[in-house]
Amino acid sequence: MNIELDESQLLALAGSDQSLLLPIVEDFSMDGLGLIDKMERARADGDIESYQACVHQLKGSSGSLGMMSVYESCVKLEQAGEEDVAEDCLSALREQLQGSVQLALSCLRG
Repeated sequence: MNIELDESQLLALAGSDQSLLLPIVEDFSMDGLGLIDKMERARADGDIESYQACVHQLKGSSGSLGMMSVYESCVKLEQAGEEDVAEDCLSALREQLQGSVQLALSCLRG
């Protein structure tokens, strides 16, 4: 699995005190996993609008934090549309998110 992190973007957000960004990244981990859960439920229920809103929200948040592999996967999911997304795509996205968060936390902790 490819995990790509834009460390310069992440560190620019952190500024001079990288420890301030640690809880934000940790919160993003929980929120992001929650969004993927919502995406799975929306997909199962055929709720395309909710599915797309969750993908869009995860794309924006991951892009802001420099988690480029998650961002790029979300772009692909948006382009594919809910009906073309296999369940394993969402499982892979979950793994990317977890890997990206771990990489970001390691970067911030030095």
